[in-house]
Amino acid sequence: MKKKIFLLISSFLCMMQMFAYSFEEGGIYYNITSSANMTVEVTYGRNYGEYKMTTVSIPNSVQHDDKVYYVTCIGSHAFSGCTDVSRVIFNSYITSVGSYAFSGCNNMTSITIPANVTSIGNYAFSGCFNLTSVNIEDSEQTLSLGYGSMNGSNYGLFADCPLSRFYWGRPLNYNTNYGLSPIANKSKLRDITIGPNVSTISAYMFYGNTAFNRITLPETVTALGNHAFDGFIGLKSFTIPKQITSIGDYAFAGCTGLTSFTIPEWITSIGASTFSSCTGLTSFTIGSGVTTIGNSAFADCTNLTSFTIPNNVNSVGNYAFSGCTGIKTLKFEKGKETNKEKLTLGYGAKGGAGYGLFYDCPLESVDIQRTLSYQTSYYASGQYDYRSPFREHPTLKKATIGEEITYINDCLFDWATQLNEVILPNTAVTIGNNAFNHCESLKSIDIPASVTTFGSEAFSNCIGFESFTIGSGVTTIGNSAFADCTNLTSFTIPNNVNSVGNYAFSNCI
Repeated sequence: MKKKIFLLISSFLCMMQMFAYSFEEGGIYYNITSSANMTVEVTYGRNYGEYKMTTVSIPNSVQHDDKVYYVTCIGSHAFSGCTDVSRVIFNSYITSVGSYAFSGCNNMTSITIPANVTSIGNYAFSGCFNLTSVNIEDSEQTLSLGYGSMNGSNYGLFADCPLSRFYWGRPLNYNTNYGLSPIANKSKLRDITIGPNVSTISAYMFYGNTAFNRITLPETVTALGNHAFDGFIGLKSFTIPKQITSIGDYAFAGCTGLTSFTIPEWITSIGASTFSSCTGLTSFTIGSGVTTIGNSAFADCTNLTSFTIPNNVNSVGNYAFSGCTGIKTLKFEKGKETNKEKLTLGYGAKGGAGYGLFYDCPLESVDIQRTLSYQTSYYASGQYDYRSPFREHPTLKKATIGEEITYINDCLFDWATQLNEVILPNTAVTIGNNAFNHCESLKSIDIPASVTTFGSEAFSNCIGFESFTIGSGVTTIGNSAFADCTNLTSFTIPNNVNSVGNYAFSNCI
């Protein structure tokens, strides 16, 4: 028996060597952090014998050697392993909670973080396997959070806790890398409330949550930060409230539960990758205020089958529709009378290279009611990347060009080998260089009287042509315009044509 008592005492003394302390009061050990300010931190909470605790209540102050000290900090490991603790009451002076402070308190079911606390260290609640409710009280001051653990890896602060309720009453600062939100990957979290002091949805805040499918934002939230709802796979619907004026990059990326979405008229831009990998989306409406669609904005939205780019949009970024393997119909709306700017298009991807913006989409028809602007080609590393939006498009069959269009862009349908129907407007003046080069399935095309010029290689390699009727307005046929149209058997050059370029009919055998 004496040996057993000796071993217990020895074990306790060894444990105490881990914690620096100045004095003990009521089963709690304190370390003086400032003699001038009369402050101490809790360094260890005894959890056996007469001091076995179920409720930890941190006093505002403690007395030692006839001096009063204010308790301002709960130190690292202070209550680590206190398995009987079920409740913690902070005092009004505590500003920080150290790392591992309550780790292993697996009898704790709820905790309230008061407004005076400004920082919580890493792993502070790791191993709290019964902690279901967290209340972060309202405050205007930012609360800094460390990270936690899950199976030994770094995750959000409450990774080990089976949270079902979370009140978020103040701005949070935490490592915003993938998966480190304090409530990421919470399969049981069904009740979340955002307080009046939160103005921005933080990065990855709802990542991996499946248990609840909608979120209501208070009027005080005015911005959705980068990655705000990234990976929120349970989100089924979302309406952007009027006070939201900014949507960050990747804001809804990976929200696979979304099936439809409408951007309201007060939003002016869709950021980079904002809706990327939203594989559940089947419809999308862009509001009348949007002028810019960012890079990869809709990349890998595999269930979109049609898309309309409204006339208020002036630019679409690179890879915006890469991996959209469901889009079969595409429309560019006619420009407004007040907005005659060209629509600038970035490029897309083919095997990682820069190709046309819509190369990955299995388009069957496209309706172009607005003038387009894009980089025709780009030379790098000894080769050209062709960046016309429809160049080498393998499935496109029909193209309708609207009355606003006067110039059919260079390389617009270059190598679109399945294109077999083209409707040109009565306003078209010039058919650009390589505009229909290698459109091998095109058997005929009506050239309106408005057209005056065929550019170089405009119809070269159109092997489907057996005859061709030149419109009454054409005056110029460019170099190689009909080169390699090997099935042409007859051709009439009318009296309105003034010049025919070099090699115009080369290899028309």
